[in-house]
Amino acid sequence: MPNKVLIGNYANTSSTGTVGVADFDRATGTISNYVEERTGQVGYAPAISPNGRYIYYTDGNEGWLGTGRIYDRVDRVIVKSASTLNLGGCKLAPDGKIYWARYNQSALITFSNPDDPVNGDFGTFSIAPASSGFNLPNNTYWACEQVCSFSPVPVLQTISASSTCPATTVNLTAVNATNLPAGFEVTWHAATPANGSNKLANPSAVTTGTYYAAYFNTGGNCYGNSGATATFTVTTTTCAIGGQVFRDAGLPDGLINTSGGNAVSVTSGAGYISLVNAVNVVNKTTTIAADGNYSFTGVAPGNYTAVIHNVPAGSTSAILNAGWVSTSEGNINTNAAGDGTPDGKTMVAFVAANMQGINFGIQRRPTTTARDVTASDILLNQPIVLNTQPLQGSDPEDGAYGSLGLSANNRFRIKGLPANAQLAYNNLPVAVGQLITSYEADKLTVTFSDPGLLGQSPAATFNYTVVDDAGFESAAPVNYIVRTGTPLPATGLALSARQSGKDHALTWKTNTEFNTQSFLIESSIDGIAFENIGQQPAAGISYREQFYNFTVGNMGATRYYRVLLQDKDGTSRYSNIAVVKQSTILEGIIVYPNPAPQQFTLYIPAAGSYQVSLFDMQGKMLQTNKIIVPEGGMAVPLSRGSLPPGVYQMTIQDGSGNRVSAQKIIVN
Repeated sequence: MPNKVLIGNYANTSSTGTVGVADFDRATGTISNYVEERTGQVGYAPAISPNGRYIYYTDGNEGWLGTGRIYDRVDRVIVKSASTLNLGGCKLAPDGKIYWARYNQSALITFSNPDDPVNGDFGTFSIAPASSGFNLPNNTYWACEQVCSFSPVPVLQTISASSTCPATTVNLTAVNATNLPAGFEVTWHAATPANGSNKLANPSAVTTGTYYAAYFNTGGNCYGNSGATATFTVTTTTCAIGGQVFRDAGLPDGLINTSGGNAVSVTSGAGYISLVNAVNVVNKTTTIAADGNYSFTGVAPGNYTAVIHNVPAGSTSAILNAGWVSTSEGNINTNAAGDGTPDGKTMVAFVAANMQGINFGIQRRPTTTARDVTASDILLNQPIVLNTQPLQGSDPEDGAYGSLGLSANNRFRIKGLPANAQLAYNNLPVAVGQLITSYEADKLTVTFSDPGLLGQSPAATFNYTVVDDAGFESAAPVNYIVRTGTPLPATGLALSARQSGKDHALTWKTNTEFNTQSFLIESSIDGIAFENIGQQPAAGISYREQFYNFTVGNMGATRYYRVLLQDKDGTSRYSNIAVVKQSTILEGIIVYPNPAPQQFTLYIPAAGSYQVSLFDMQGKMLQTNKIIVPEGGMAVPLSRGSLPPGVYQMTIQDGSGNRVSAQKIIVN
């Protein structure tokens, strides 16, 4: 307002103050043409707007303990009044605001737009820890700047934050400062030092980046400590779907086995996971990391199928590399047993929330070892134990299969039977497709009944697979070939001999014969030197037991016998040695009466020296007597003595110690 001056005059009375405007000659200092604008309890330190239209003053006790007023000189009306009481004098500060003193308070009252009070507003400006008097000094704005200059640098409760799904932004206004001075507020900026041009328009929703917190004094319209800031880092993420691919432990439980360190590199089995939407179109494809982890971001909510495969461009079908199979899949957070169908696919109902634990289990199939064995000493209709080359295989997850001992890991499936032999396990016929669990090599046998197969190569073939711990078989069965060597000329050759009256009767047998020609019968008196005493033809070829007989007549002494089997190819072999000993039984020895109450009579018909012994039925000797019998024989009385009633055994030996008689006697 050039060449004008605002004059305030207050009096100690309650209504004699005035506020007016006069012309002012700056060259001479002369005041003229004074126009009174307001009267009453006014006049203490008023102020005028830069455009000269509005007068700012205090209306109250002596003009300095009252209500702030804004008076329009053109319309001659009061435009606005401050709601705060006990205001004093006011000043127009260099920052363009009106400042009112507020008696005995630590804050000033401000007005933001002096030239347009309709669009301006009242505010406060802290001067803590100081307090205001009745009026303001001429350097009011400098004092306000000092308040901002000495404010502290912001200290924040935390220096970073991340968004939490489903949110995609962070609210900076929720971050608290621990040293905020009175009269200041926290403002957020895109750069430092803080100023109005880098102030964030919407700090309640920011994305990933670095931001700066400053203190701003609204009353002084200034930033604390020359715009010094505290740095704050924001990381925003989108909702994710993810999980792990496990090289399954190989348990037949259908579970997604996440324990035991199985989340290892599986890129040789499959390299990718695709999300397939409801119309069977690939929505997204991601790579499986070396540790088995995978993740999708930026996925819209909806129903999907997660598919494991080896196609970089994505696939709606589960395709694993050769030799790999799916063991389980599903959301382990809701069902540790998976989705129940191990096919490399699982349903995903995705909402606006992070979804982890969509896991897959895969493993490699086992491999089976082909076997080729040659069996010797073959007998028709006799089981051949296939234990020199046990069923065998291996599994990358479970280890080796097949051993000579009992093992819970030994599981084999017979896929095909031999066409010309009988395969059995644990003495029971094996069926096609039969699963042998806890396999023991000594229990698997093959039996031939066709003599034409003996000496053949191969004689029989069957095939089999390994079944691993998760129940998966090797990709294809392998052969187990059984070859048969040249059969033995004869098996089971056994000789027996016995006395038959005055003759010796010989009997021998064979189990099988192949190209046999004849048997030579030999005899010996001492078991050392043998002589040929006869011959019989052999069966030649036989696959069942054959029996042979030979009689040696009028033999009154001990003899040793053997037979020599001769084959058509000139080879031969002996049987065992059988002996017939001459009997020493003396005929005509009798004991009478029997049973007897008191005394027995023993009659011996031949002369000689004899030992007569009496035993109880447990073999304990009770009596023994030596008897000499003359020519013609003799009857010898024997007393029962103190023997109690019962059954006893009497034996009689001749002078050479040969037992010539044994009698059972009864005492009653």
